[in-house]
Amino acid sequence: MERALAGYVRALRAAGAEASTAEAIDAARAVALLGYASRADLKAALGVVLAKSDADKRIHERVFELYFSRPDSHAPVDRQLALARAAEAAEVDDIQLFTQAPQLTRRLMEQLDIAPLEARLLTLLDDPSPAAQAQARALQATRDTLRQQARALVDQRFELFGRPATEAFMTDVAVHRPLGRMAPEDMDRMKSAVARMARRLAARH
Repeated sequence: MERALAGYVRALRAAGAEASTAEAIDAARAVALLGYASRADLKAALGVVLAKSDADKRIHERVFELYFSRPDSHAPVDRQLALARAAEAAEVDDIQLFTQAPQLTRRLMEQLDIAPLEARLLTLLDDPSPAAQAQARALQATRDTLRQQARALVDQRFELFGRPATEAFMTDVAVHRPLGRMAPEDMDRMKSAVARMARRLAARH
């Protein structure tokens, strides 16, 4: 399955949608016909084949807007592609905790081969000449912009994959906690877990 679509199916499942293997195959066929040129057509087609229940349709509405938004939309196209490749190499989609964001941002920057830029910047900073200092400021601005774009991408991936993973962990803890020790938020998580189980049972039978 095409990489972007496979990632979207994974994001849907992480958010609680069913998105079966058969539906994912249908989605791949739809994307092969439509492509990614029309955002509206893509959203409508994926909604038809991947979101059957009302609950799944609501998940699709939210996840589609987040997944197919571009936190680096102001960057040149070649940089957007470079960021996407670097994010894949840095395994950013495997994020589970928000505290991993700084580490993954650094890893993403390393995949972008930031080391030569950093080395050049250090050399220029040691040179007091006006020309060198002007170049240093330009390189610093480039590095800072790149870091901001990398962090924005990591934050987006946390919302898609990390936050659901954290919530799933907290739900598992709540489900196995004695009723007498449950906080109100634990009860909410348990209700959500039971509702998801009910939807899955209904879909299967």
